Amino acid sequence: MEMAGVTVGLEEYNLPMEEMFCAPPGKFFYFRARSNGEAFCEGQALNGEFGLICADEALLHFLVRGDYSGFYVAIDQDLLDVLLADFDWRAYFRLRKWISVSAERTAMLDAAVFDLLKCLSDDPRNVELVDRGENVALAAGAVVAALDIQASSRPSLDTRTYLFRKARDYILDRITEDFSVAELCEALRVSQRTLEYSFADITALSPKRYILTQRLNRVRSDILQKGARTDVLDLAYKWGFRHPSRFSQQYRRHFHELPSATKGRLIGRLGNAERGRVSK
Repeated sequence: MEMAGVTVGLEEYNLPMEEMFCAPPGKFFYFRARSNGEAFCEGQALNGEFGLICADEALLHFLVRGDYSGFYVAIDQDLLDVLLADFDWRAYFRLRKWISVSAERTAMLDAAVFDLLKCLSDDPRNVELVDRGENVALAAGAVVAALDIQASSRPSLDTRTYLFRKARDYILDRITEDFSVAELCEALRVSQRTLEYSFADITALSPKRYILTQRLNRVRSDILQKGARTDVLDLAYKWGFRHPSRFSQQYRRHFHELPSATKGRLIGRLGNAERGRVSK
């Protein structure tokens, strides 16, 4: 299961011989093992333990054998950057990639990620029952808690800002293309409700309105830069408007004038400027 910045998985083994599970670079892993066999990470036994793994520049390997099962939550480093702000987590992990967690932290972490993992524990196919947006914060919060940072220096979780930035990048990369908010949510692997909350907090707009505003602003900018010699509807089509009458209505509603009026004022200013040069 993948969300924006968070991956959840369940690994099960019944192996007579040693086998390797590879963790990709650029993620933190919260890993909980239940085992009658043996498991190792970077040469350290993981049997009956769990902790945090920093997979930095290369693959991180788990070696397991026997009857073994476990689950993990992997959290992207760029999401951790947002959540931890000025905290130098890279230095924290410089000497040890694996951090065993105390009994007190065990209880805290288990409680924090229980809702995120309970569906997977019963059946990995039940991932759709998990409220993804809320549990991004839960999983990331579990990692922050395990780092044992003092509450006074820990910033609040800013998952909505993170999701907005991811959504904005997606939108701007495809601003001239046809795509729906549903496709945006699918790409980010978040619910539409979660995305709506993120945009409301950051922009006071819905995702749909934000996309429309970005497109309208680009049309207006093009009209003001080259509208005197270019058809307005061609500019509108360039930025994703496929229905001329609907575009004109949306433009007027947003800028309180028709696109033809914007172009007309531009032509008028250019004409006045040209007459001024001639009179001199």
